[in-house]
Amino acid sequence: DQPRSRGLGDVYKRQLVEPVFYQRQWIKFSPDTRTRAAAIGERDFYQIFWEMKAEPDYRLRVQLSYSDAIGLVIRAHDDVLSNAEPVHVDSGPVPVGTIEMAPEDIALGWHLFEVWVGRTRGDESRWRVRFNGIDVLDYTGTLMGESGNIMGTAMLVQLYSDVTDLQASPFYQLVDDMEIWDAPPLDAFGAR
Repeated sequence: DQPRSRGLGDVYKRQLVEPVFYQRQWIKFSPDTRTRAAAIGERDFYQIFWEMKAEPDYRLRVQLSYSDAIGLVIRAHDDVLSNAEPVHVDSGPVPVGTIEMAPEDIALGWHLFEVWVGRTRGDESRWRVRFNGIDVLDYTGTLMGESGNIMGTAMLVQLYSDVTDLQASPFYQLVDDMEIWDAPPLDAFGAR
């Protein structure tokens, strides 16, 4: 008898385990972001800059939002991949101080963004988001989508926003010093 050969797909499916995912990067938004957000308004403005999906039914998102009272804010939430309202975990709009904007050729306007997703521990799963040293979300508990669907699509640099006239107001974002880890490093989230 000779050993039976298995396809790589079979081996992959049996051994696939969702890892803990930590990302750190510096991000810079186009200088007209605040003006565009105010013009679009609190109800309709969003600018997604990070997203992770578990096809076909779940995603985690981090985005800029707008508050008439505060201005630009950060929001982290999950939903069911249908642009539905957040369905489980939602930071709500989190003020993170002044979100400085500057043209790309000026050294100002960079923001430190960190995210950690560890859905592998059931009711001790963790999702943490930090922006400019401020916790936007630090959730421990059961995360939706843990029915066996692996977080297999990571949009590490996402630029998706409201419907707007891009001819009148093009926008961009820059990313620098991106780090991806399989666990938070010792200096993650400001720890030293």
